[in-house]
Amino acid sequence: MVGKAFEALIAATVLLYVRTLLAKSSAHTSETKPLWEDNDRALERMQGDIQVMRSFFVELAGAYPSLPQVVENEFGVLDTVYELLSIANGSSESTDRDFVILLQKKIKNIPITKYVVGDLFHMVNPAKEEAIYNLIDSMEDELVAVAPTDEQAFDVVLARQTVPGLRLDQELAKHCDESRGKRARPGLSRTATEEGEIMLNRWKKTWNKVKTQLEE
Repeated sequence: MVGKAFEALIAATVLLYVRTLLAKSSAHTSETKPLWEDNDRALERMQGDIQVMRSFFVELAGAYPSLPQVVENEFGVLDTVYELLSIANGSSESTDRDFVILLQKKIKNIPITKYVVGDLFHMVNPAKEEAIYNLIDSMEDELVAVAPTDEQAFDVVLARQTVPGLRLDQELAKHCDESRGKRARPGLSRTATEEGEIMLNRWKKTWNKVKTQLEE
């Protein structure tokens, strides 16, 4: 039981960090200036945050055999987010394609992945936001092949054993929903916008069902 509680805490920690980070992007409306005055310094601090949080949970992992894998799986999301920010900043030699695929494998929802990657690029290099949308559009067949959208996710969330607030796809969908209309998304195609709206409307119906379940 304690081990399961730690697993939930690890997931919640990662989700809180990611959602807090993305909220800053939604509030940043400039299409030319980055969110931070010094991207390199901001990324250095973020890397330090990730190391401190990961070390805390790794120290606990010795007593619970399931935790090391959970730590790696959950913090893999933060590693991918950090790398995408570094790529947008021009301080990483990694390729954006590889890390878009890695994020899609975690999220398993192409419209959400597209929105989140756009938000990350907008934070550190708004001028590249349009280019990253175009890249992801060109990768659609590849993304479908390696990590198709999980059409069962909407139903899985309704399962009684699913803990509210601990699914990456659901929490990122909430972020996308809450950020609608807060800033422009230059370069996001009309088709991508329509697909995003359809996806978010499906999630909203699911959230309403979850709310009804909790009130019963």
